[in-house]
Amino acid sequence: MNRISLAACFLLFWVALHGQSSADSIKRVEIPNTETFTLYSNALETEYHIKVLLPESYAKSEKKYPVLYLLDGDHAFAMATDIVTYMQYGNHIPEMIIVSPSYNDKNGPNDGGKNQRRRDFSPFKWDMVPSNPSADKYFAFLKDTIIAYIDNKYRTKKDDRTLWGYSRSGLFILWTLFERPGVFSKFIALDTGFHKFDELESNYHAKTDTLDASLFIGYGSLGNSKKDIAFMENLSKRNYKKLRYEFKALQGEKHLMIPSTGLALGLEFVHK
Repeated sequence: MNRISLAACFLLFWVALHGQSSADSIKRVEIPNTETFTLYSNALETEYHIKVLLPESYAKSEKKYPVLYLLDGDHAFAMATDIVTYMQYGNHIPEMIIVSPSYNDKNGPNDGGKNQRRRDFSPFKWDMVPSNPSADKYFAFLKDTIIAYIDNKYRTKKDDRTLWGYSRSGLFILWTLFERPGVFSKFIALDTGFHKFDELESNYHAKTDTLDASLFIGYGSLGNSKKDIAFMENLSKRNYKKLRYEFKALQGEKHLMIPSTGLALGLEFVHK
């Protein structure tokens, strides 16, 4: 073997050795103070991955914390952890626990995935909705299984729960507000069309003039049709007792820019 061949062999050996060593030394980035576990819904025949962020002071204190229930955990959890932490640093919001149900998959069934947000967040049928809208079943699972588990495992303020969603999960937020009151006290619905909610709101108003909630609606590319604006205007004229609300036009924000901006603005409002 000549010197050139010998040098080439040595170089290949060195690259293989050190390249493998570098790959082995790469570590995944982890979000501090987070935990995850799974819960199964028999009614929906689905396993959910529940992501949790605890406040930095949690391990050092005995106090109870408000809880932010953040839907669309496959897309929104990592984003929300930094936004919430920064807002707490600035004393814009109190320290809180984030609980974010997910499917451990960003792809829906049509793309070979397990994400069932279209099914779970749909209270009724309309375009682009599967034949089995299951908001009622998902809410029951959220209330009876997820919230019950969280309240048992962590130190929570049971009277201070916020429900957050955008786009399709925003529909679930408003449906919960009118159809399943009492579990959450704060609601953030972002960039969602309102569809049948004028009817749901009218039915609710026929029963009571009290709506005990803080509600933030942020809209940009969606939720800005004449019908949507009319819904918000009508809601503002009801003069519900105990209702605090803010409707915010997020000018220039595209649909997938709304979640981060709306989360910050919404949290600041509902926690005033």
